[in-house]
Amino acid sequence: MASYVATGVPHAYNWLFNIFLFLAALFSDLLLIKSCLAAGFMWMVILAATGNPQHGDGWASTSEPRVLLLDMLCWGTLNFIMNSIVVALLLRDERTVHFKTEEEERTWRFFYRRSGMKRLEFEQVVRRGEFVTIKAGESIVGHHEYLQSFFLLVEGVAELEVSHDSKQEPKRRRVFSGTLFDLSVANVFGIRVGLLSTTHFAATAVTDCRLLKWSFEMMDEMATKLAPCIPAFWRNMLLYQVSQSLFLADSDGDVPSESATGAAERDGWALGTCRSLDFDAPLTDAEQGKKSFFQWLWQSMHPFPYPGLRHNGLGTSGIAARTRLQLLKDANNQRETLRLTRVSTTM
Repeated sequence: MASYVATGVPHAYNWLFNIFLFLAALFSDLLLIKSCLAAGFMWMVILAATGNPQHGDGWASTSEPRVLLLDMLCWGTLNFIMNSIVVALLLRDERTVHFKTEEEERTWRFFYRRSGMKRLEFEQVVRRGEFVTIKAGESIVGHHEYLQSFFLLVEGVAELEVSHDSKQEPKRRRVFSGTLFDLSVANVFGIRVGLLSTTHFAATAVTDCRLLKWSFEMMDEMATKLAPCIPAFWRNMLLYQVSQSLFLADSDGDVPSESATGAAERDGWALGTCRSLDFDAPLTDAEQGKKSFFQWLWQSMHPFPYPGLRHNGLGTSGIAARTRLQLLKDANNQRETLRLTRVSTTM
């Protein structure tokens, strides 16, 4: 029968190693989890490198020769390095993101107010698009070019021509600063916005227009290849857009005049001479909603995961993938039609 001998009181290094591993189990915030793991494995490396000292030995083992636990030293070092790299990357995400231009800063305020998108996520969004200017009377989207690009109307007035039935004449309506189109492309985020049956779509600048434009490929990349929070923020944007369009339809042609904050839009907004207030108004203290360090620490202390913590809404499987793949097929077919049209016009 095997016999056992109880060891003495562990050294402080051993206590610290186990305490930090325990703290990693208490927190739900990834940065805190990885920080605790990195600290724990650091003490594991120190414990192994000092010969596994016991209580009362001082900073290192007093026994000669000292025992060097190579496996503990190697694995502890590897785990410390890997977790420290992740901590560094997560801390980099917490930095204040500075945009290159005032235009990007204004557009971030718009996204933040209508979707809650943070600066870091918007940096990923804006770098995949480009700001373009379209003169009054020029085409923004030709009737053969729908499903190829997605637009945010930053400033100006545009006219959309839309038809969902090839037997009917396209309906025309004007859109203003803050409007997203072509909404058919938004199906790439996996939620069926509808509009997949569109047979005609075109957009023309009524006044000089400033737009932020994303290609279909960049929209698909944001839907499937970035952090899951980015398509979630986009869905918030689409919810606002669809509700605003519904309000416009229910208002018997009256132009809605409220921004996301509830403040009335300026008179020039409907004329295309100024942007929506969601772009231009500075953020208030209430909108910024800063947390203290201790609030963050307390709210992160949640050892047991919420139901569905690992789930996401990316359009990579199930019904979301079906919607996205249907749109992808339609976009490819329309791209081929556009290519053939251009070939025929050059012959």
